Amino acid sequence: MRCVVVTLTCVFLALSPPGEGCRSGEYEPAPGMCCPLCDKGSVVLRDCTDESSTNCRPCESGTYMDADNGRSQCMSCRPCIAEQGLGTQRECSRVRDSACSVLDGFYCQASNQESGCSLAEMHTRCTAGQTAAEPGTRTTDTVCEDCETGFYSPDGTNCTAWNICVDGEVELHEGSRTKDVLCAKAPGRHHYVIIIPVLVATGAVVWLLVYGEFAY
Repeated sequence: MRCVVVTLTCVFLALSPPGEGCRSGEYEPAPGMCCPLCDKGSVVLRDCTDESSTNCRPCESGTYMDADNGRSQCMSCRPCIAEQGLGTQRECSRVRDSACSVLDGFYCQASNQESGCSLAEMHTRCTAGQTAAEPGTRTTDTVCEDCETGFYSPDGTNCTAWNICVDGEVELHEGSRTKDVLCAKAPGRHHYVIIIPVLVATGAVVWLLVYGEFAY
C-alpha cells in the first residue's frame, strides 16, 4: 500500500509546476523529482522512480543515522579514546551516536547534553614549590599556588613546614620552596674543657717523676 501511495506521490509531484519543491518527508534527488525519505537508522540505496519508492539500506556497524534522510552514506560513530581521557558513556547504535564521559585525571573542555564530552585535557600537575589549592574535577582544571615562606614542596603536592633546628644543632642549608632546612649537630665545646685539665694533670705527674728525684 505504501509503495502505491509513494508512487502516486512521486507521479503527482513530477507533474507539479516547477518551483514548488518537495514536501515534508521527501528529498530531491534531481531537479523536479521528489522521493520519500529513508527512516533513521538507514540511508538511500536507490532513489525512487515513477514505478518504485525509495530503496533504503540499514546503517552498518560503526555507523548511524539519527534522522529521516535522503543521504546515501551513514555517519561514522565517534570513538571514545582512553588516551584522550574519554570513556564510553553510551554505545553507538544505528539510530544514535556514541556518548563519551571523562576519565579520572582529566577534565572536559567541550561537551553537550546529547554526545557528552568531546574534548578532554589532563589535569595540570603542580610543580616543585607548589601545592594544589583546588584539586581538578571532571569539569575544571587543578589550581596551583606557590608554597608560603617557611614551607616547601619537593614534588608539587603538599606544602610542608620547614624543619626547625633545636639546641645543639646548626643550620647547614637554608630552606626554600622546594627544599627543607638542613640541620646538623654543633661541634662540642666541652671537649676542650676536658682535654685541658687532663693535659695539666699529666704534665704535673711527669714533672714530679722527673724533678722529684732531685728533691731527695
